[in-house]
Amino acid sequence: GWVQSKIDPAIFFHPATQSIIGLFVDDGTMYCKSEEIAKSLFKAISTNLEFTDLAEGVASLGLSIEGVEDTFKVTMDSYIELMVTKFGLTDAKTTPIPLPTGFSYSEATKKQIAKASSAPYRQLLGSLIYAQQCMFPQLSYAVSILAHYQDSKWGPSHWKALKHALRYATGQISKPLILSANPTGSIEITLITDASFKNPFENGRSEEHTSEL
Repeated sequence: GWVQSKIDPAIFFHPATQSIIGLFVDDGTMYCKSEEIAKSLFKAISTNLEFTDLAEGVASLGLSIEGVEDTFKVTMDSYIELMVTKFGLTDAKTTPIPLPTGFSYSEATKKQIAKASSAPYRQLLGSLIYAQQCMFPQLSYAVSILAHYQDSKWGPSHWKALKHALRYATGQISKPLILSANPTGSIEITLITDASFKNPFENGRSEEHTSEL
């Protein structure tokens, strides 16, 4: 039978067939060694629960996962494209960095807040945080900084910076995340650290940030 993961209760293992199923509310994704095993397990599960088979390769929760033998390719192309359309950036150019150069860390003035109050700031921020957690760790610093202003403290410059981060994510669409049980070549880990001795948030403290790639 299925065994629940001790780390994540929404993940279940089937030791006999070496299969995995992940659940999120009413969505689920199953990974099996063969189509025959998948059909057999799906039939067994369907005797007790109502499921709809959406076939292999269909995006789930914004993630598209393609499996070939012991390698998985993960992309969020459809999710990012949906965000681009939703927030009106279909004709915007991509950018090579998550935050614009010269970004001001100051909170917006009352006049600036009023000017940008209609911008769907929290909606775009939430969408970018989800993308960062699933696929783009390089967005971590940008979304953490911009999250400081979500309590009605954003102005036009913060909204522009948030859209800049989305333009960056758009430029990463053609770069899938590859997960393999038998990776080829050497694995290199790059550690990048930077410290700011001037305080961007006027709290009297310097800040240090580290990225592991």
